[in-house]
Amino acid sequence: MFVVAILLWGIVFLNASLEPVRLAVITAETSDAFRNAVGQPVQTGVFVRGRMDLFSRTGNAHLTIPISGQKGRGVLREWAQQDSGKWRLCGLVYRPDDGESPVTIVSDKGSPCRPD
Repeated sequence: MFVVAILLWGIVFLNASLEPVRLAVITAETSDAFRNAVGQPVQTGVFVRGRMDLFSRTGNAHLTIPISGQKGRGVLREWAQQDSGKWRLCGLVYRPDDGESPVTIVSDKGSPCRPD
């Protein structure tokens, strides 16, 4: 019974932590500047780094998401907040590995998000 409870908790935790990553990638793919820098198709790396508060209804996520495509590779730097169970982007920037200029996809200036 204990093992089943841990497994269920792990599935819930993994699914909750994937939502901000999904939101960042989907939003980035709508950006012409991002698509021009990375190319298509876009692939997300396995080792997402950062911190998340998953246990409150108003949590924060500060994530670095490895990303690659036909034209380039780099990371998406995401700041997102959860409000009443729904995640929203507060800031999203693509930073290419080759040292080219970062691409701001969602600016954190004027964001309705609360600083954490």
